[in-house]
Amino acid sequence: MIIEYPIPPIIEFLGKNGLVWLGVLIILALLVSVVGLLVSIARSGSLGQGLGAFTRSTAEILEEFFTYTFYLWPLSVLLIIGFVSYGATSDISTDFRQASIFSLCFTAFSFAVNCTGWYCAISRHTGSFASRNATVFNEIFCAWRRVWAIARLAIKESLRRRVLFIFLVFLIILMFAGWFLDPEATDPAAVYLAFVLSMSTYLVLLLALFLSAFSLPNDIKSKTIYTIVTKPVRSSEIVLGRMLGFGIVGTVLLCGMALLSFLFVSFQLQHDHILTQKDLVVIKYSDEEQANLQVSGKPYETHRGTTRIANGHRHNVRFYSDGTVAVDDANNHGHTADWLNPPKDGETPIVGEEQVNRFVVNKSQDILQARVPRYATAMVFRDDDGIDRKKGIDVGHEWGYRSYIGSFNNSTKNAGVWSFEGITQDRFPEGLPVEMTLGVYRSYKGDMEKPIQASISLRNPDTGLHLEVVIFPTEKFITKSLFIPTEFHDVSVTVEQREAINDASPAGGHLFTPENLNPSLANKRDFNLFEDFVTQDGRLELWLRCLDNQQFVGAGFYDMYLRETDAAVVPNFFKGYFGIWMQMLMVIAFGVLLSTFLGGPVTMVSLFGVMIAGFSRRLLLSVAMGENLGGGALESFMRMMTQQNLMEDMNKGMAAAFVIMLDKVSGAFLVVLGQVIPPLYDFVNYETALQRGFDVPVNWMLVHGLTTFGYILPLFLVGYIILKNREVAK
Repeated sequence: MIIEYPIPPIIEFLGKNGLVWLGVLIILALLVSVVGLLVSIARSGSLGQGLGAFTRSTAEILEEFFTYTFYLWPLSVLLIIGFVSYGATSDISTDFRQASIFSLCFTAFSFAVNCTGWYCAISRHTGSFASRNATVFNEIFCAWRRVWAIARLAIKESLRRRVLFIFLVFLIILMFAGWFLDPEATDPAAVYLAFVLSMSTYLVLLLALFLSAFSLPNDIKSKTIYTIVTKPVRSSEIVLGRMLGFGIVGTVLLCGMALLSFLFVSFQLQHDHILTQKDLVVIKYSDEEQANLQVSGKPYETHRGTTRIANGHRHNVRFYSDGTVAVDDANNHGHTADWLNPPKDGETPIVGEEQVNRFVVNKSQDILQARVPRYATAMVFRDDDGIDRKKGIDVGHEWGYRSYIGSFNNSTKNAGVWSFEGITQDRFPEGLPVEMTLGVYRSYKGDMEKPIQASISLRNPDTGLHLEVVIFPTEKFITKSLFIPTEFHDVSVTVEQREAINDASPAGGHLFTPENLNPSLANKRDFNLFEDFVTQDGRLELWLRCLDNQQFVGAGFYDMYLRETDAAVVPNFFKGYFGIWMQMLMVIAFGVLLSTFLGGPVTMVSLFGVMIAGFSRRLLLSVAMGENLGGGALESFMRMMTQQNLMEDMNKGMAAAFVIMLDKVSGAFLVVLGQVIPPLYDFVNYETALQRGFDVPVNWMLVHGLTTFGYILPLFLVGYIILKNREVAK
């Protein structure tokens, strides 16, 4: 699975250095404001006129101070979003993690300053301390009471429009979905999860579109809005109440959809298998082997077989002399089985017709998973000469995420190298569970049914000690699970030195790690994972090699990881709906904003365009920055008209230069537009993680929650300003 840490577009535009300078400017602005505040209080001369005069004068100055420092609050929110976004990634230093804590405290301080100024602005014309507090309390309570009244009105309006029809449609779709979904797929959980998540997304976003687009325009058209504005209700409360009311309706419906989806997926994927004595064969041993096995006291295999087919697959089953049963996984899930009448100690298991149906294969397990992966901190590719490269072999695929590992000349030096950190015995006491999803490319067909062989090796980054631990057959784009134990006995190892080009050297020198090899490390035959291959600070390298000549294995940075633990499945399922919830809130905010100055149909069309642009934002930015093959939009159009290959340079001439210049000018505009468009596609990561069986990280939810708030706040302010200046609000 490809995991991309969520970086909001405006934060990506500023960059890490831009965030640092933004923080410095905010601190300087706050210091200047505080100095100005102190100077104003000192120059007011009210201190010698008594406490009452000093209090009134200070309140007036604090009101001005609040006015001038109001900009610190949204800028501080932007700062914390940026530092938390970069602090969430695993390859960022601890300075940014500390900066995120600092920006959080600074934002809270800025908010407290604004609240203090607001308190002074409201209460400076009142008399006693008690009446001042009563004024502030009434202002806060009445404002939120009015907002809640508008929200309740929006909820009732939504119910009158029969929004529950959406929920009924979803329920009907689930009732008949089992006829069309394939439970015999290689990964049935991904099929069912993709279906329920997609249907939930489409229905909820359509609901948000219609509710937010037609609400205010219909009120203005039917003149219902005049009844509201004649009451003591502000324009800001109307806008905020609409957003809150529609958000509550959508949230309740989405929670119901999530609950029904979980029950549907769990019920549809549960199954069992039939296993009888006829499906098993006895493992026969000679008298001597039987005696040795019984003397050893260790469980030994007595029966072997397969279950009957269910949901298009079988499971291999093995029975042992101590009565335990092992059921192999298939289609990314497993089962447990019970031997109802296991043999007694010293009794030789006998298979006969009279012993049929002595086994119970229980319901499927681990169909829904929440794996917590530990990804590498760096990855490089070794070429045929053993030199580290950023990219592997290019086999001609347009998608450049994966590079390929292999050789045309039987070289054994090529490999993909993943560098891990934080590998401790406390985290992995029994060994390393390695999972990977690989691509496969065959330069010649050969025996198509014979899988390409690959291997996984361990290497100590400090000493270079290298051990090939497992050879396995590859399967294209199917998750492969391997387990590396902690002890290795009677094995042969080598000492490998890594070589990389020194970019800092003008002469193009090479760097070697380690600089000096110690061949004596390979003299012993028994090794321990944490003592011999993991460094003292928890670093370890995993090497992936393709063992078949002229065949290639494709891999990217996130294609190999260590399965550190498993999170709870039920909470993770509902966390997967967090992204849909954030998408819905953004659509509602944009819809309410557009409805403050557009008619209902125009708002619907405009909002639908915003949604399409939000899901296509990455494509828009890649076109704007010229990252796609064929250049920008105008250059691509010119290539199609002149039938030029995308891989070739443009024909030189005045027309080509003019087109490229226009692409650069329009690209700058598209980049700015891309920062305004809501990043709806970024929330698809939640659905992808849930479908692939990964835990949804909390830092995703934190970053995306702050990003959504960062969009809703300015949309609310702009909507308030537009509605306030319309004739209906006057």
